[in-house]
Amino acid sequence: MTRAFEEITLSIILVVYNTRDDIVNCLETLHRFPGPFPTEILVIDNASSDDSPEAVREMFPHVRQIVNEKNLGYSGGVNQGIRAANGEFLLVLNPDISVHEGSLEALVRYMQSHPTVGIAGSKLLNPDGTVQLSSRRFYTFRTFLYRRTPLGKLFPKSRVLRDHLMLDWDHDDNRDVDWMIGACMLVRRRAVQEVGHMDERFFLYFEDVDWCYRMQQHGWRVVYVADSVMSHLHRRESAGGIWNRRALMHLASMIRFYDKWSLLVYRLKRRRSLLRGLFSLLTDIAVINGTFVIAYVIRVMLGAIFTKPVFDFTSYLPFLGFVNITILLALFAVGSYRDLGRLTGANLLTDTLMRSVRAAGIGYLVVTAATFLTQTQVYSRVLVTIFILLLAPLHTAGRFLLHRMYQSLQKGAYDLRRAIVIGSGDLAAGIADQLRAHPDIGYDVVGIVPETPDPEEEAVSLGDVEDLPRLVREHRVSDILFVGAGHPDRVLGTLLVKLADAPVTIRVLTDLESITLSQGVAEEFLNLPMLRFERRNLVHLRPWLKRVADFFAAAALLILTLPVQAVLILAGLLARPALAWENRHDYRGYPHRIPLFHDPGTGWRGALFRFVPPLRYLPSLWPILTGSLSFVGPYPEEPDENRAMDDWNLILTRLKPGVLDVTSIADHPWVPFRDPAGLNMYYLQHWSIGLDLQIVLKEFLRVWDKGEGESRHG
Repeated sequence: MTRAFEEITLSIILVVYNTRDDIVNCLETLHRFPGPFPTEILVIDNASSDDSPEAVREMFPHVRQIVNEKNLGYSGGVNQGIRAANGEFLLVLNPDISVHEGSLEALVRYMQSHPTVGIAGSKLLNPDGTVQLSSRRFYTFRTFLYRRTPLGKLFPKSRVLRDHLMLDWDHDDNRDVDWMIGACMLVRRRAVQEVGHMDERFFLYFEDVDWCYRMQQHGWRVVYVADSVMSHLHRRESAGGIWNRRALMHLASMIRFYDKWSLLVYRLKRRRSLLRGLFSLLTDIAVINGTFVIAYVIRVMLGAIFTKPVFDFTSYLPFLGFVNITILLALFAVGSYRDLGRLTGANLLTDTLMRSVRAAGIGYLVVTAATFLTQTQVYSRVLVTIFILLLAPLHTAGRFLLHRMYQSLQKGAYDLRRAIVIGSGDLAAGIADQLRAHPDIGYDVVGIVPETPDPEEEAVSLGDVEDLPRLVREHRVSDILFVGAGHPDRVLGTLLVKLADAPVTIRVLTDLESITLSQGVAEEFLNLPMLRFERRNLVHLRPWLKRVADFFAAAALLILTLPVQAVLILAGLLARPALAWENRHDYRGYPHRIPLFHDPGTGWRGALFRFVPPLRYLPSLWPILTGSLSFVGPYPEEPDENRAMDDWNLILTRLKPGVLDVTSIADHPWVPFRDPAGLNMYYLQHWSIGLDLQIVLKEFLRVWDKGEGESRHG
């Protein structure tokens, strides 16, 4: 329908997934018992595999239907319907609901006469006419035990269950409740604008509990309206045992709900850095001891090669304790327990590997010196050498696995830092939208608080700065992100005073490139706050050091890969012709020809080069060695001899073109820019040998993941 928003009183939203008979019956009852006001019906089909969409289209042509290509989950489907709806009131119905005569009118009239009600639900009846317990009190730990373990069957009349299901009430009168099942929920549009849509992290189950909880946090009432009666088939598919798939989804949603709202979990999250460090420490201890066992087994297998005997493993236990202490201290010394939550992807892999190598080197020196000083025969130096050689890659693998496990929790919307964004305009809204779109960064944005009260934004903001202590407490907020620009000194001063006792971290964001890109240090100067930027903070790049690193890396790789290149040539594994020439452009845009092995295309030769992408780039090591090429270069500009260049661009012109360019780090969550100019500036201010290694490794990991034959380059 195309009516204006004011002309539609009620929008009915039904989310369907393989429930043809149910949706047909529901729509028939809606057609039989319509309300006496302008109404629209929207059916959101979540990629049903039966003929539900066809049945709705043929039998109810007046119904608006959106057919999704994939299942968005119940909350995702509801939100899709809300965004497409035009009504003042939004009725979310399950397709297994049967509307009774007058039920729609009674529900809407109640909402119209009670402006403080955000959600209202009808009395629901079972198919046999008995009252369905559709309103509940909020879950507690004891409730969970009785609902999800055999305790509920052993003690069906437990006070815990009676309180949760509200069995002390006959359900025949209107009443404020904690929450109602999402089968029938009439929601006020203004309440949705203030509170927000359903949380789509709850794919199925607990999205209704969360919505009702948030409504009450914002001062909206949740009311059971007994004057409106509907029937609900209510198949309890989550009640088929704890290993039932639906039951497991219910359990996962419950854990997510308590991860989001539990006061105990909130307090534990304030120590997340300590907990993450503890888990990293335990992982490291497991890796150190496991690596030592592997090294011992290898030493036993090599026993025939060496003249000295292999002693019993128990003889090494005191020495193993010394090794644990030494390696852990070395890991701490090289910074392996810093920035545990910031590094991701190839940056995590390369940074962890480099730190592990340094720690293994320190450990080798200390442990080997100890074996020489003690002159004890039981300590095999061969065993120590094998252990150290294995330690760096295995420690890196252990840390990477631990990070992936934590990252999977964040993608599942667990352990996110709840944040409030303070600011106005596009910048604040953009920051909030980016954080919501990328949960892997680790933030759950509660909402936006304007710098100054704005009547036009009253319906969509959480409140004002004066309300922050209450908002922090009620929404379990751990971070305040200040992105304001109007009067930052006054607002920040107010924040620091009002939140002095609150367990929150205040972060100031800015869109000023010179500050965003630079690594400033906050200090106090003459009783005033000061940001200090040293030369090393502004330009990290050292062209001569980059050239030296390129030379030695290319020389080492050439020596190591000459046998590989000889095998490729002698075994006839190369295409004809063997070499292909490609252009790489320098920063002024001028082309430089570099050699690559010719892409064999299809066939087994092509499969070999696609399986090992770096093979194609072996000939390019020669121009890197001679200095006409680099491993990583800036993103090139178009040729223009008359183009005026600022100081930043002049530094970039001194760089050689690269086999790869800086666009490989564009999708890194900690890089603030995606445009070529911003990436080039970031590269200048953060360059290191490690960053070049990260870019190379990240690009080849990307190629392997996608199974492509070529990398991105300039």
